[in-house]
Amino acid sequence: MALTASPYERALAAIDAVSWRGIKPGLERTEALLAALGNPQTALRGVLVAGTNGKGSVCALVDSVLRAAGVRTVLLTKPHLISYCERLAVDGERVSEDGFAALIGDVGAAAATLPGDLQPTGFEMLTAAGVLF
Repeated sequence: MALTASPYERALAAIDAVSWRGIKPGLERTEALLAALGNPQTALRGVLVAGTNGKGSVCALVDSVLRAAGVRTVLLTKPHLISYCERLAVDGERVSEDGFAALIGDVGAAAATLPGDLQPTGFEMLTAAGVLF
């Protein structure tokens, strides 16, 4: 990475730096990370969409209907096509690169307080960023 990397590029590098951790089943790391962030998930009301096909369409529809009804929405999706910023949106507006970098910075700072066996994977960092967003 160039010495003049943008905050967004540094955030991507932080995610890449933990990608070697791969997939680790269980919620222990996510719970510890969210606790280090002050448990922001406790203030959320949400809809979880899971399954094999159609999740993106269902999420877009639910998001649209709720926004039309005047409900504030936060949409956290994966994967992205071009930019990680595609994964997070509030009221239909994607997070900016600077906003994404700030979120990953906050999550990374919280992760740095955790012991080695609770260090999050990249997916867990992105999940925490979405909850924090």
